[in-house]
Formats: sequence, structure tokens, C-alpha cells
Amino acid sequence: MKNDFYINNKKYYNKNAFKYENASWYYFNKFKYFALRRDLKLIYSSLKKKKINILEIGPGTGYLLNEILKLENININYLGIEHSKEMSKILEKNFSSKIKNFNLVNHSIKSNNLKNILQNKKFDLIIGSSILHHLPDYSKIIEILSNNLNKNGIMYFNREPIHNTECIRANYFGRKLCSIFNFISNSLINSKTFVNLFYPNKLKAENAQSVAILMFQDGVSILPFKQLIKNQKFEILIYRKYNRRLTSTLSFIENYYMKFLRDDIFGNTMFAIALKKK
Repeated sequence: MKNDFYINNKKYYNKNAFKYENASWYYFNKFKYFALRRDLKLIYSSLKKKKINILEIGPGTGYLLNEILKLENININYLGIEHSKEMSKILEKNFSSKIKNFNLVNHSIKSNNLKNILQNKKFDLIIGSSILHHLPDYSKIIEILSNNLNKNGIMYFNREPIHNTECIRANYFGRKLCSIFNFISNSLINSKTFVNLFYPNKLKAENAQSVAILMFQDGVSILPFKQLIKNQKFEILIYRKYNRRLTSTLSFIENYYMKFLRDDIFGNTMFAIALKKK
């Protein structure tokens, strides 16, 4: 069953690789962009190294890598693990000439083969965006990756759906406000006129429910990260939650100005987390 999942996942991203960036709402929302930029600047300043060894799992076409390369005076060695060959082709074409030490491994990310892929390699920064909810054994993978970090290294994951048991409900007033945002956002996203007018380059995405399994089942728990902190191996550097909204304006209002009233909604509330190794 799990093997079938990885095969189907690979087929999906091979098929959709060349329209992926123009099909994902993530690329069109400035709130998410600015939040990510703040995360990366904090992480970079916390590393305090002239040259950074980076491991990225599931880099896709290079969204995170592209933002990292925008940081001032950044100098990196890069290793990516990506099982879609078509995604890998785009990634290599876009970044191999920009990074002197650029390496890419075509392999599925599974706990039973990750140790063999990484062996005893150590990294200053391990990253992933929209990847953990694709991995049935993500908790074990987080544990394995934690052992491949240098001291004072950082592990960062972005855009993961919060687990349904970890959603925190707002008060009555907050829930009412969120219901209004839900109505507006759902109305806009279903309006072809609105989408065509304000997002003319947006392509229709193929349904990813069968490959982004945890996005639609239970979500991704932060308990594996809490366990690393509990074992006194790590300290938390970043933990933020936000609700996905269609437009940047709605995102800024709800997640910035209504931060303490915002209601966690399973399947819609995402989180980003960064842990630093002691």
C-alpha cells in the first residue's frame, strides 16, 4: 500500500512539474511570502556561519532554495532529495549554475532508506516546504534528520497542516469572525471572474488529495518536534500558525490583525517550525 502511494506521488509530480508553480496558490500570496522571508532571515542570522551546508527534502522546483539564495552574502553547499525526475530537471536547470556545490539525489524519502542516503553526512540547515504531509512516516524521518544536524544546526519545515487534535478553537467572537472569512474566501476562490481578473496566470491544479495524504487525513503533529525539545537536544526558534486565505489582504487581516482571535481550522490552518540543536 505504501509502495503504491510513493509510485502515485511520483507520477503526479512528474505529470504536474511544469505547471506546478503557476497552479499553486502558495506562489500568489504575499502574506506567506513575507512570513517566509522573516523566518529565513532569522534562521540565517542564528546560524552565524560563513558557509552553510544545506539538506532539503522534497525541494520540488526550488521554492525554498530560491528564497534562501536571496539572502545577503549567503554561501552554501546544497544537497536535495527529490523523487520526481521532472521536478529534479527543473531544479537542476534553475540552480546548478548558481551554486558551486549543488547535488541532487533522485529518491523517495522513506525512513527505511534515509539513513543509507545520508550516511554520516552532517548539515547546518535541514529544510522542507510542504513535504511532511506527503510522508506517512514523517515522525521517524524527523528523528533521523535530527541526527544529521551539526551542533547549533537548525531544522526548518514550512507550510504543514496542523494535526486535527492540536487545533485550538477561538472564543465565540473569534469563531464568528473566522466564519465570515471562510465565506468570503470560499466565494472568491469559486468565482472564475475574480480569479481570472486578479490572477490571470493562475493555472488549475490537479486534485492532490491522493498524494498529499496527511493534508486531508489527520494533518501533521508537532509532537515529534516537542519530543526533541523534551530530550533537551533542541530548542525552539520559530513556531507560527496561520490560516490559508485566497488573497494577501484577507491573510494579513486574519493572521496579523486578528492573530489572537483567529480560529484553528483543520485542513486550513498551517504551521512553520524551526528547531535549533544544542
